[in-house]
Amino acid sequence: MSSNGGELPQELVFDILSRLPAKSLCRFKCVSKPWHSLISDPYFAKTHLNNHRRERLIFMSYKSLYSVDCTEASSSSKPFPKCNLDLNQPPQDAVIATEIDFPPIEHHTDWFEILGSCDGLLLVVNEVDRFLLNPSTREFKKLPKCPPVFNSLCTFTMCGLGYDSSADDYKFVTVAWDTDTCVIVYSMKTGSWRSIQDVPYECSLVEDFLAETSWLVLANGSLHWLTFRSSDGVSVIAAFDVADENFHDVPTPRSLENYVLGLCELGVFGGCLCLLIQFVSTGNSNQTDVWVMKEYGVAESWTKFTIDLPQERMMMRPLCFLVDGEVLLETDGDKLVAFNVKDKTSRGIAVCGMPAAFTGRQTYVESLVSPSYKTGIKRKYEGSERLEEL
Repeated sequence: MSSNGGELPQELVFDILSRLPAKSLCRFKCVSKPWHSLISDPYFAKTHLNNHRRERLIFMSYKSLYSVDCTEASSSSKPFPKCNLDLNQPPQDAVIATEIDFPPIEHHTDWFEILGSCDGLLLVVNEVDRFLLNPSTREFKKLPKCPPVFNSLCTFTMCGLGYDSSADDYKFVTVAWDTDTCVIVYSMKTGSWRSIQDVPYECSLVEDFLAETSWLVLANGSLHWLTFRSSDGVSVIAAFDVADENFHDVPTPRSLENYVLGLCELGVFGGCLCLLIQFVSTGNSNQTDVWVMKEYGVAESWTKFTIDLPQERMMMRPLCFLVDGEVLLETDGDKLVAFNVKDKTSRGIAVCGMPAAFTGRQTYVESLVSPSYKTGIKRKYEGSERLEEL
């Protein structure tokens, strides 16, 4: 499209398209070959990622994935007790879940988990396979198997996904431990593995021996987990910088005793690293303390808020912030609850199109980033001259 004859300038067309939802852009690929080429370009995908930060929730139920728009959850104003509502007759203000086709699994399995989210890409694993999935575009890529680092069959692993902005590279990171600890990094850019043996930490502080694989928490360009420092055995929040591949400790809230870390769960909330401490059956309610690190690496920036729900709500997991001081929670594996931090009230949120039982852990942003990643952030759009054909 040229700027002559009153038509929009090329740069403006590019800017407008880069601000549209990913679902719409996937449909717009069919408009013409130039539009398909533009929307498929890695540089356009990065520009869209920066311009359109719409956040969604991802839920799991058996072998299916479901996506929910966080904005819709914020605008849902009426409380409803159920989440498995009839999609053909949804109540007013109900949130609609979108089912996502799960990638084909070569091996029969009844279990899978989401262990990370970065720039709209999800790290999905089961007992034998690892996938990168973009739920917005429905593209996926099977990752190569991690090379063995120990001879023992009792190796436990934690996995995570991060982005190295200095090299324009997505990295799949595995922390494995048996008698020692090792970090293995897979580069999407080079398609190669590298092993880091000199790790200053011992085993995970919170080991889940019912699952061979757990997750690393991505915040501020580093992957985090709770562990013991090798030099003195002190429990710490360990961090692995995805870009420079160095380790560092993250300071904990000064008011927390060291042993309390073993009762915590790491997470990301509002884009910040957080610690979750749940106290079951405290009086007439169940309580979760949420510590949020508002300024990364600064111990004084840890801020706590408390979530109190009636005692019948046994388990809760904070998922994301909503508007007007509300926090969206998953409770008991089958309910969504909005809890108001200011006035301590709660309301149920109806979700149509999702099974009765589900689990939710991750938020992700809509994006066009391809799991079969091609570099593009460091260069300008090389095909910009093709916009003249639009």
